[in-house]
Amino acid sequence: MKLTSLLITLLLVTLPVSAEIQTEESVIKETTTSVLKQLNENRDRLKNEPQYIQKLVNELIIPHFDFELMSELVLGSYWQKFNQVQQSCFISGFRNLLVERYAYILLSYDDHEISYGASKYIGNKGYKLVSQTISREGAKPLPIGYAMQLTGDEWKVVDLIIDEISLIRGYSGMFQSWIHTQGRDYFISNFSECNE
Repeated sequence: MKLTSLLITLLLVTLPVSAEIQTEESVIKETTTSVLKQLNENRDRLKNEPQYIQKLVNELIIPHFDFELMSELVLGSYWQKFNQVQQSCFISGFRNLLVERYAYILLSYDDHEISYGASKYIGNKGYKLVSQTISREGAKPLPIGYAMQLTGDEWKVVDLIIDEISLIRGYSGMFQSWIHTQGRDYFISNFSECNE
């Protein structure tokens, strides 16, 4: 009985060390390093096999994004006007749209230098911004910002700021204008994920 108590005590004492929250900066750095390693090792396969890109994105990128919150942010007050099925298919469609854009940027990477700035708090919702800059031969460096929020015990991306342009803000204006002029049903029907 004493041995069991001792083991439980040791487990409880060591648990916080193993369950330490990964910093927002390390999430971005480690994810970028993993993706670029795959790019460098499998560039030809990635260019010729779209399904392999999807596999890579599903394994390495998607777990670090909060697509549900991003979808809610991008639709603003219209979010609550969609039913649960429509919300779910929009999350899938918007996720695929963003992942495709992000994957294109990474695929255009050709062993250039990547640097990072210190993360900082932005806004009043507890978001932190992790800054990354990709050098490009013959072009100005490309800055990418990752607005992140602590969700449970994980930092998740809630917006991408590419070359100082927020994807959430850009798509939000476009989508909300589209809904206002064309209607919710027409808008949602433009996502193939909502027509299955």
